[in-house]
Amino acid sequence: MLTAGKGDYGDVMLARVDAGPETGSGQRQQQSLVVVKSLLSTAAHHQRAFEHEAEMFSQAHPMSGRHVVRLLGVCCSLQPPLMVTEYCELVRTSS
Repeated sequence: MLTAGKGDYGDVMLARVDAGPETGSGQRQQQSLVVVKSLLSTAAHHQRAFEHEAEMFSQAHPMSGRHVVRLLGVCCSLQPPLMVTEYCELVRTSS
């Protein structure tokens, strides 16, 4: 994992995860880049914002746009809690 920066309530990291069909040896054929957000703050308003963001991403329709990332998972059983989303590279729309 590579720390990409700091968000409102914790670190934002880039990670590679196995993706695609499994090979005969049980490994995946390719890797995908994902964003991992951590909730380091114990402030109640940051915890609510983290939960709200996860809820918002979970309700996004898959066809809502190619620049809307999907929520891949949330882990609250570890400390700090983590949210994993697709990675979407920023694309310049003007020259």
